[in-house]
Amino acid sequence: MKKLPSVVCLLIFCLLYPGNFGAVLAADSSQSTNLSDSPDLSQRILDCGQKSIELNQALQKCVSDLLKAADSYDVENYRKLDDRQAELYEQLDANYLESCMYLEAQLKTLTEHDENWQKAQAALDDMRQVTARSMRRSKMYSDKSSAIFYLCFGMPVESSHYARLSLNLAETGVEDQDKIPEIAYYAGSASLWSGDYSSAEEQLKRALSINPANHFASYSLADLYMAQGQSAKAIDVLVAARKLAPDNEMRGNLDRSLALAYTLTKQRDLARQSIASARRELADESKKQFAAVSQESAGIVAALSGDYEGAERKLSEALPRLQLSPINLGNRLEAAQASLWRSYCKGKLGDKIGAAEDRRYALTVSDEAVHISRLARILDPIFGYKEVLPPMGQIRDRWAVVVGLGNFADPKVPKLRYPTKDAQDVQKFLVDTAGFKADHIRLLLDEKATRSAICDSLTGQWLPGVVKPGDLVFFFVSSHGTPNYKELGALNSLVTYDTQVDHLFSTSLPMQSIVRMMRTRLKKQHCFVVLDTCYSGGLGAPGEEAKSSANADPELLVISHHQLLVSSSDSKERSWESRRYQNSVFTRQMLDTIAAHPRFEDFRSIFTQIADRVCQEVTADFNNKQTPRLAGLWSGKGLIESNRNGGHL
Repeated sequence: MKKLPSVVCLLIFCLLYPGNFGAVLAADSSQSTNLSDSPDLSQRILDCGQKSIELNQALQKCVSDLLKAADSYDVENYRKLDDRQAELYEQLDANYLESCMYLEAQLKTLTEHDENWQKAQAALDDMRQVTARSMRRSKMYSDKSSAIFYLCFGMPVESSHYARLSLNLAETGVEDQDKIPEIAYYAGSASLWSGDYSSAEEQLKRALSINPANHFASYSLADLYMAQGQSAKAIDVLVAARKLAPDNEMRGNLDRSLALAYTLTKQRDLARQSIASARRELADESKKQFAAVSQESAGIVAALSGDYEGAERKLSEALPRLQLSPINLGNRLEAAQASLWRSYCKGKLGDKIGAAEDRRYALTVSDEAVHISRLARILDPIFGYKEVLPPMGQIRDRWAVVVGLGNFADPKVPKLRYPTKDAQDVQKFLVDTAGFKADHIRLLLDEKATRSAICDSLTGQWLPGVVKPGDLVFFFVSSHGTPNYKELGALNSLVTYDTQVDHLFSTSLPMQSIVRMMRTRLKKQHCFVVLDTCYSGGLGAPGEEAKSSANADPELLVISHHQLLVSSSDSKERSWESRRYQNSVFTRQMLDTIAAHPRFEDFRSIFTQIADRVCQEVTADFNNKQTPRLAGLWSGKGLIESNRNGGHL
């Protein structure tokens, strides 16, 4: 009986046990060099093993540095390191998937010569399962940590992004189902603070359906209902949660919210009872698990009772602890909330300057944490505050990067018929209908649309040098994409002109990376992203995912309050090129629908029509399904220039 090919054994070992790779490589090098079937392929497999070691070492250092940045509340450094961590995971994904490609190719060359091929295939399958599970779990915990830290930093949209990624990974792994309630809570809490109440309600209810004793989920859900003017529903949630509360600390925090809910519904007697209960429970001398939050609750209860001096004192004691680093349970959003409550107390005590300073501090996070503004709107009438909150700024100027790729440098990449025309039609629409200036649009077609050219246009020398805060950036791309490897948590990538099929994942451009780069380099811009892509089975990607069409899931890409992301089809569907005209179905229907409704207030209102028209055409002409997807908190308002063709901001 022959042995497994040494190069296969070597990669399986180094991927599963990367720390021992160097010794194994040295011990086995003499055997691996004797392979005669495909020496170049064998070397690629060995290179993947070595790269795996280097990337894992870099990742370990990055994680250590991330924790140091969080502990010192160095938010900017944390964000840079977090971007670096995401890049390392993308490189690990690419390296792993390419190693699978090479191993599959290696095994194909052995089928006629090695009677033990089935054993080699089984070993490869085992390697995939174990390695993918390890990588997926690592990313799940990493994304969960980022979700928690960004929430504490006062960046709930980014927190929601990472919570969704972590939740997606937990849902995929059978062994991680018990992590879902906690991650769903963080996803719901982040969505609450960001003002995405629909998603918040869905995730918080999900967390509670699995674990009814998650009292912070009940607390957040009640806050959501009060912000929406549904205080009666908040009362029901809080009363049910209070019955399950394990101690006075939790009962006191829940009674604090009940006191506010009863105040909003003008049930004064019940409000007084909740205030009295909360005071008694929060005064309990037992050691508190969340001392700063409980102190904040005591201040809020005092404010609702009219004890403004006592409330100001308690909130002032709570604020420094709420502003600690996340490692020490600090939370900038809770600090902003406490500051808002203290502003009302200072106002009642005649300290107008202090009240204004506290209110200003509280609202500094409201650009991303919209919930703070909505909380102010429901509290202002209680305390007789009449200042009007400032409106959101208007779109000042518009810029676009438009990419169309139908031909590729690598002849192994299947050609597409209409992406270049799609891109040209989008450019014409932006100038003729939407009011974009011609020199504000960068058109990248075929050989011009390399990976580096796309990155440079979006985040390199061009856009970052010309756009200003409040501008709109429109990014459109029509091309191939890679599969979405859900088991691995590896998101789709864009196939650029210089993508090589033999190095598919390392030479394509991750869509998550595109959105992350735009967030990093275009911090105060509104970004409207349209991805008319889907996976082509002709790219030779490995695994079961490569046997079906797949598109980007925009829900997993949104990372800023000012982003709107559109995908031409669902993440499990193909995007079709039309039989009726020389365009993709989605691009043509999108342009026609927007042109017919230039005065739209919210892109969602016309997106439904776009999706219906796409679905009808694909069903009629191909007897298939194509379901466009949309995600993001921004309305998309401002794509059409003010007063152009009847449009307005």
